[in-house]
Amino acid sequence: MSEYNRVEQEVIILNAICGFIDEMVNFAMFRKPETFSNIGLLFSTSESAQLFNILLCDFLSLPQPRRKGSLPFGLPTVPAKVRNSEQSHLYYLRRICNEPHLGSDTKNLLVAVENFSNWLEGETVLEKVWFSSIELELDMRVVRFDALKITGNLLKHNFTRLEADTKKIQRILKANGHQRTVEECYLILSEFKEWFHDHAFNYQSSEIAGLFNEIRWAIHVYLQSEFSRAHDPYFDDSLNIMRYSYNIPKSICKPLAKAMYWDLMNLVRSKPIVPRFSVSQSFKTGLR
Repeated sequence: MSEYNRVEQEVIILNAICGFIDEMVNFAMFRKPETFSNIGLLFSTSESAQLFNILLCDFLSLPQPRRKGSLPFGLPTVPAKVRNSEQSHLYYLRRICNEPHLGSDTKNLLVAVENFSNWLEGETVLEKVWFSSIELELDMRVVRFDALKITGNLLKHNFTRLEADTKKIQRILKANGHQRTVEECYLILSEFKEWFHDHAFNYQSSEIAGLFNEIRWAIHVYLQSEFSRAHDPYFDDSLNIMRYSYNIPKSICKPLAKAMYWDLMNLVRSKPIVPRFSVSQSFKTGLR
């Protein structure tokens, strides 16, 4: 795969992130509320909650490298010493904020990215967590970024593919003052999922959806100027209807990037699926 330039990479990343968010924040995943002022979103089903967590885990992971170790589309490797939350697709979104190509004003997008990053790097605290398999009770503090990735992997994989996550749980227990073996941590995988997916994640889902939705709307606003420039409506005499095309920037040359640019502009042509909403304060207090 030949290298992609920065404009083409921006198109691909924005298209990917809009795709992530539209798959996650919609009214198949969540029940549609009567009003979008001061709400708490509820998952449609328990299966929706699991799928949301799995997709979130993928978003909070990095693109898969190719066989030779380089990333697809010529994307740069994320430096080792970056914020915890930027070991994810957020790194590439912040890269766009710092050096935009399709638009110029990334202020709102940067705020949305920063808000989500800060939330992910904060801690969830659960009192009186009881791991019966190893007879351990504790008040447990876990960085949200770590807990969400672990639970997503627990939902995706059999325990035979969870050694890395099991070792993360071992480190989390140690940070909370309890040294346990890797074997003991294998024993509590299902209990960890129960506490941090079935309980904590479901409680925090409204806040997560709201943070994602702000990113989606900020991308929509950021691309308005490019859409206005590129959108070219015309009347088709043969069909007797109005049609449109897009004036694709000359810097976008790769066929895949051109197709993704068209898709991205079509996303701007409509609006994000879920209106902007504020999360009820009752869904932001209590469990942290």
